[in-house]
Amino acid sequence: MLQAFQAGSIDAGFVGSTPLIFAQAAQQDITAIAGWATANGAYRLVTAPGVNDIKGWKDLKGKKVTYQQGTAGEAVLLEALDKAGLKLSDITPVNLPITQASAALQGGSADAAVLVEPLTSVFLAANPGGNVVAKANVITDRSSFFIATKDALRDKAKSAALADYISRLVRAFAYTSSHPDEVAQAVYVDQYKLPLDRATELVKENGGTSFVTLPGEVLKAQQTLADLFYAAGEIPAKVDVKKEFSTKFNAVVQAAGAEQSDN
Repeated sequence: MLQAFQAGSIDAGFVGSTPLIFAQAAQQDITAIAGWATANGAYRLVTAPGVNDIKGWKDLKGKKVTYQQGTAGEAVLLEALDKAGLKLSDITPVNLPITQASAALQGGSADAAVLVEPLTSVFLAANPGGNVVAKANVITDRSSFFIATKDALRDKAKSAALADYISRLVRAFAYTSSHPDEVAQAVYVDQYKLPLDRATELVKENGGTSFVTLPGEVLKAQQTLADLFYAAGEIPAKVDVKKEFSTKFNAVVQAAGAEQSDN
């Protein structure tokens, strides 16, 4: 998608915190125009079957940890290691697509993995010897953004269309937050084939979704994450993440949210 932006093929799209940083580091002309976060994070640190000496992030020193480089999974790991007083150099990275993490844990090529649902539940169901030993809950781990090109924002018609879409997006997330049973069935049962009881638990664990004022509370955490990516050598230079955010549609988000509250 970021390549499509660079080619001028699209005007808007959805990303998490990590791609937004990488896009800025690559000097792409895009900006976040709306953002939202779940109440709780969905990423988990999961151990391989039979690995009993990892109880949390601080125990990863010297361990083989699988995650996908340049993704939210790496962001989760970098933030958690930093809070535990560790660096990426303190672990043995196993860079794999997240869909291959379960195989790495089962085959012994990794001691732990950063997983997200439904992969976590699927792995634990097939490997009862594995365990969830830590959760990620930094706002950057829970956040998503609606992004657009600056050219689209300068175009009056496109800007109006984006504002209309954001209003609909706010109403849509308000609906899903107030209908957890429907989300459990439609997403985790119908799409991901999890048992209904586990699906219901996951929706409850995630909590509702709320929109944030940009840059607002996400700014400090986003800057910390960008600095961690720079320290890990993932981006070529430090970035000022304030430039990633536009305040243009904050009033649209607030108005749509107030409308939902009134209803």
